Amino acid sequence: MATSYVFPFLVLVFLSSFTLLLLALLPSVSPSSPFSSSSGPPWPSASCGPGQSWAVKLHTNKNLEREYGEESSDDLDLIANRQAGLQNQGQIGQLEGHYLLCSGKPDVESASVWRKSVQPGDVLAAHPHVLWFSQERVLSRSKRSVAFNDPRYPQQWHLHNDINKGMDINVTGLWERNITGRGVTVVVVDDGVEHTHQDIQPNYSPEGSYDLNSNDPDPMPHPDAHSDNHHGTRCAGEIAAVPNNSFCAVGVAYGSKVAGIRVLDGPLTDSLEAIAFNKHYQVNDIYSCSWGPDDDGHTVDGPHPLGKAALQHGVIAGRRGFGSIFVVASGNGGQYNDNCNYDGYANSIYTITIGAVDERGRMPFYAEECASMLAVTFSSGGNRLRSIVTSDWSMQQGTGCTEGHTGTSAAAPLAAGMVALMLQVRPCLSWRDVQHIITFTATKCDSSADWRVNGAGLHHSHQHGFGLLNAWRLVNAAKVWESVPFLVSYQSPVIKEDMPILTYSNELIRTWTVTADDLRQSGMQTLEHVAVTVTITHPCRGNVEIVLVCPSGMISVIGARRAVDRDSAGYQDWTFSTVRCWGERAEGQYRLKISDHKEPLTQQCGAVGVLKQWKLTLYGSSMTFSEVKERRRLVEDAMSGKYLDSNFSLPCPPGLDIPPEIVSPFTSNSLKVNCDYTQPKLGVYSFPKLSLACHGPIRSALENTPYLCTNKPSTPISFSHFDDVLSVSRDRIIFLYLFNVSYSPVFHQREPSMPGGGCGLRGLWRLLSLGSAPFWWVGVPVGPLPLVGMRGCVAGAWSPGSAAASWCGWLPETAPPKLMFYFYLYIFVLVYPCSVSLLKYV
Repeated sequence: MATSYVFPFLVLVFLSSFTLLLLALLPSVSPSSPFSSSSGPPWPSASCGPGQSWAVKLHTNKNLEREYGEESSDDLDLIANRQAGLQNQGQIGQLEGHYLLCSGKPDVESASVWRKSVQPGDVLAAHPHVLWFSQERVLSRSKRSVAFNDPRYPQQWHLHNDINKGMDINVTGLWERNITGRGVTVVVVDDGVEHTHQDIQPNYSPEGSYDLNSNDPDPMPHPDAHSDNHHGTRCAGEIAAVPNNSFCAVGVAYGSKVAGIRVLDGPLTDSLEAIAFNKHYQVNDIYSCSWGPDDDGHTVDGPHPLGKAALQHGVIAGRRGFGSIFVVASGNGGQYNDNCNYDGYANSIYTITIGAVDERGRMPFYAEECASMLAVTFSSGGNRLRSIVTSDWSMQQGTGCTEGHTGTSAAAPLAAGMVALMLQVRPCLSWRDVQHIITFTATKCDSSADWRVNGAGLHHSHQHGFGLLNAWRLVNAAKVWESVPFLVSYQSPVIKEDMPILTYSNELIRTWTVTADDLRQSGMQTLEHVAVTVTITHPCRGNVEIVLVCPSGMISVIGARRAVDRDSAGYQDWTFSTVRCWGERAEGQYRLKISDHKEPLTQQCGAVGVLKQWKLTLYGSSMTFSEVKERRRLVEDAMSGKYLDSNFSLPCPPGLDIPPEIVSPFTSNSLKVNCDYTQPKLGVYSFPKLSLACHGPIRSALENTPYLCTNKPSTPISFSHFDDVLSVSRDRIIFLYLFNVSYSPVFHQREPSMPGGGCGLRGLWRLLSLGSAPFWWVGVPVGPLPLVGMRGCVAGAWSPGSAAASWCGWLPETAPPKLMFYFYLYIFVLVYPCSVSLLKYV
């Protein structure tokens, strides 16, 4: 019985083995689709060589088999493999109905059965299930990293430092995202710009340029005996040198426009400087100024009244009301122990003061320290360290390219270029927004510096400000930044002292307490700039050290000792400032500590110095201390770049429609004035004494307005006509008067908003417009003349995008009729007799 089952058992074993052999030799067939994803790997294999892959899209119509008969039942997978050696690699990604075939060697055994001459394309084209097919080719794709053909770009270590990693401005990631300063114009205020230079010409802005030395629109530098007039061209190249032109180098904001104002190649006056600071200020966004007073260790100087006024006017009216950005170099007087707080450009609240570090992040020998420095960026160092590579002029044996741009002159343009990158992603940043972002994003460098953390958690050193500028951090913060509240100020009264300055280690300590009631009118909560104005007599003022201690305990050396300053003039109403208390609470006690570091056996400096008087001025905003902390958190949250890489965008207000200036500078030779109040021998014109400022009618007219009226002594108002009448336009006569008398505002707001506690700069200037257009002023109502313009001095200086701008000195449009009557009365009684004689020159 057992033997009867042997034969059937052997037959079954044979049949099973034969079946397994057939299954091993034949490819698997999917019953559901000509190409089943189960017949190959779930993702296309990477084994396909170049030119060996075919992409196929199949019909999804199941009725095709009936249409084409039994022929369509032949599996395309089998046919493609047997005829053309195509191997199915499975579905392409998540694209349903799309498959990848790789060409390989045809089956040798089947070569005699199937035609060897059939090409893959012919097989795929003939199959009824194939809707579309394509032989793939290798695509040319490159990583989004920057690569330029400019020959000196590899030497631009400040842009990409391959030797000292991290010691560059961290900009290449922004370029990869096409953030290059597009739509922003930076003007270089200097000795000219060679705008025909091949690195500059494509980005040159003639609309923002002017030559104030030659009084023409072309800022081309002029050859000079010492071949020194290449300075502005070098700075312009740092900012906006075009890439990929096979010449020289690349600018940090190579997509921006660059303009030039030539003003340093000739005698520089206060009025010329004022014009330069506001020239084409609706075209130019950023003013790069790599110059200042002499860095000799004993000069105390800065912008004079007109220059100061122009800086203030620029931040109020420039850039459609968002404010011109003034970037200034801190100075190169380090070898003379100079300090940038003796430079009035560097310690102005309206400027961004930039110092320098070398490629190792250390303070170079030439760099200056000061408490008003905002930040630093890269420049030259010692003899063995690299300098800045940039464009150069081609005049007087110039090659058009240099590897030797040095000093803080090279640092400031880099900062200006980084600000241009910020404005591309956020055009409505105000001048103060830029300052805030710098304070929040600058990074510590040089562990040997005197870093201190202030009460708001910000680190600052006298050598490096808030730290090293980082383009990536600046732009990411700008992307998410919302404008800060408007600027407010507090000013103490002038505190008369006449106190002797004690010899170190003793100190003269004076205090002033700012209470909540003092700040209630302005609404100030947190600090930005803190300024101290002093009058000191001393036989050797360089021996005096002045220290300010904010309520938090943060110490600022605002008046550093200078060994070579032996001037006996002392300080006459000189303003020192600090940013080291930025973000701290404004309320509290401020301490001024003054000491005399006398040198033994020195007769000249033996006399005792005296603090005659001082006053404290605080600048800040209504932003609370907790809001400052929250801003810092939001900024750090943006540093990953997630907002740059997304469609995130904050709305930007359009700004104000401020007409461009229409001015024609002229000198005393082009204007003659006949006036009853002329004093020919002195060259000065004076108004008669008036005592109408607060008499009954004016006082009554002001009762229901935001203005207060105060009695001031009657004083003749004098001005130097030839120097101070700057411009004339065709539709109005515009005068700029410099008053050289001491005065206080006749009208000031109940809620002071501008520096000085009144409407505008105290004791500086007035812009008066006569003609059919409304009267308007920029400045303050001055002396005994209660003259104001139209509209209103809005509490709170200026809020970008607001419909109500605080052009200080304007009067509400709903001004009382009595007030307007006296306004026009004074205009025609006092101003018209002197101005009518000018009409024939307009």
